Amino acid sequence: MFGKLFDGIDGRYYTIVNDFVVFGNTVNSLKSFLNDYCDGKTLMKSNAYLSFSKEIPNESNVYFYCNIKKSNELFSKYAGKEIVLGLGKNLSLLKNFDALSCQFKSGEKFFYSNLCLKSSNAGIDESNALWTVKLDTTILFEPLLINDANGKKKDIVVFDNASNIYLIDAGGKTLWKQQLKEKPLGEATVIDYYKNGKNQITFNTRSFIYLIDGNGKNVENFPVKLTEPSTAPITVADYSNNNDYRLIVPCGNKIYNYLKNGTVNKGWAIAATKNQINKKVTYLKFDGGDYFAASDKDGNFLIVNRKGIEKIKLKTTVETVINSGFYVIKAGKKSKPYIITTDKDGELIFISASGEIEKKNAGKYSPQHYFLYNDKTNEYVFLDNNKLSIFDENLRHAVSYSFPADIDESLVIYNESGIKDFICAVSSKAQKTYLLKPNCTLKEGFPLPGTTPIVIGCLNNDASLNLLVGAGSNLYNYSFQ
Repeated sequence: MFGKLFDGIDGRYYTIVNDFVVFGNTVNSLKSFLNDYCDGKTLMKSNAYLSFSKEIPNESNVYFYCNIKKSNELFSKYAGKEIVLGLGKNLSLLKNFDALSCQFKSGEKFFYSNLCLKSSNAGIDESNALWTVKLDTTILFEPLLINDANGKKKDIVVFDNASNIYLIDAGGKTLWKQQLKEKPLGEATVIDYYKNGKNQITFNTRSFIYLIDGNGKNVENFPVKLTEPSTAPITVADYSNNNDYRLIVPCGNKIYNYLKNGTVNKGWAIAATKNQINKKVTYLKFDGGDYFAASDKDGNFLIVNRKGIEKIKLKTTVETVINSGFYVIKAGKKSKPYIITTDKDGELIFISASGEIEKKNAGKYSPQHYFLYNDKTNEYVFLDNNKLSIFDENLRHAVSYSFPADIDESLVIYNESGIKDFICAVSSKAQKTYLLKPNCTLKEGFPLPGTTPIVIGCLNNDASLNLLVGAGSNLYNYSFQ
């Protein structure tokens, strides 16, 4: 009835969507289509397509549209032999184009044809995304990857500003959504609660600790009501790498320690800072022991051992800043180990196991500066407003980079196993996510639209990499090299 183009349809399955009849070879293919439709994965909800469609007439007798980067298989299957041969000789040129449409329309006396070809922009845009998922509202934090139920692929965990948590599979299908009683205070952490290779996620809100399995169900005694309202995200510690986790929860100026089953750890002396703790406690392996470093809103900090006792008492008072982390420099042949951070002026603070303080200068910075230490390269990384500066292990200036906009959300060194080092920075004002190579040059295709840090991983357990980023209420999945 419809001609040679539809020779591939030999099944007898169909469904009706609004005014359209949709045919498929299998029930599963139609289910997949309906799931995508219900999740809003349609051209009419794609900003990239809506922008493209402004250039073409609204009515056609026959209309064909394709995202070129995703259509190699379709071209080889449906295009004429000459076109297929021509494309085969010029595959490298296809990357320079985003979309193609062909229209045919009959008039009273004429037959009209229209061809529209969109060239690629210098940066990656959403039309290049493998898929897009629209959440109810703005995405919070960076996406989190977790093993799927079969352990063969990765699912994605995301939170939104309406206190919803979502689990999305590698194909972009929303598996489940759950609304929490309160907004989470920070990103979730993946754990193996039952020690059987199955993953769960844990996180906290102001009043509760949550532990949720891959089906969206609360584990056993969770959520656990906190003794006091929490003021910062929890820290998960695994002292012996045997999945006997400790959950470290800042509540006001106190630090509580919970066992993985949600009961209070009776072997922990509740540690306290002078004022309210407003950032995540840092877990450190230092000088042969387990330590936790916490700082309050005024920059006062303390370092306690796994029993909550302040074993490293500082010889000198030091004030740190909210965007400066705590890191460990391991002992060398001629040096002892140190815990390092920075103070409000950006001076490097080296803390020995006996509490002695040594300061070193790497420039003048504002109290809002970011500081990171890359323990793989022994480099010191500073970011102040829009200027990034990296120093080598001898504090010699190595490289710099100036972002087009101030970075006010996040600075992360991304050095996952098997993936090259990158520095990821986010500007909420510009709503851009930047990715820098180790030599401080911008990665090709960046900046991306984004309000969250990125996550890079392999969703389908194959040779390809995926880059996921949140931008407003949209979650984008890009192919990445």
